[in-house]
Amino acid sequence: SAQGAKAPIGDPAAAYYVSGRAPILDVGSPRALSLALQSIYDCIHTHTECSTGSNTLPSMPTRVIDCGDNHRPHLVTTEHFHEQYVALSYVWGEPQPHMTTTRNIAKYMHSIDMEHLPQTILDAIQVVVGLGLRYLWIDTLCIIQDSTEDRDREVAQMQHIYRDAYITVIAASASKVSDGFLHTRPTVLTAH
Repeated sequence: SAQGAKAPIGDPAAAYYVSGRAPILDVGSPRALSLALQSIYDCIHTHTECSTGSNTLPSMPTRVIDCGDNHRPHLVTTEHFHEQYVALSYVWGEPQPHMTTTRNIAKYMHSIDMEHLPQTILDAIQVVVGLGLRYLWIDTLCIIQDSTEDRDREVAQMQHIYRDAYITVIAASASKVSDGFLHTRPTVLTAH
């Protein structure tokens, strides 16, 4: 039903009426981030099944991207840090020319050049910063891609990485990493 509409009096569906709100089409807007923050807060504080009931944060993945300076993100080795982090779930969909390797990991620990990052990763950094968080886990940057030993160890931990993330951003609207996911959505017309 339309926003603000209610089921007619006497309609058995009236007991199940769910009020709606107009969709947010600009998913990267401050309004969208504010709604996401409110939803996260509601989830953590009102859903007993979502609250861990513990004040101890889980261990972080081996490496995360520190987005504290969103103009100069860099890799950090967590070494038993216990902080909230965001995980990104996305489709590569194309070759990843800027991934962490044994040749560039030292450079990436200092700084990751934002000009070379694909849009989906840039969008994920924007979400992390917009939510007031600091750390981001992305497979292509947090796993040393040309090290079989590192890949095997980290891939074996992926179920824990996603499970223990404060939130996981799913870039479902991007069919490849260069697409990004924070673009304004088209208006959808509904049939009446």
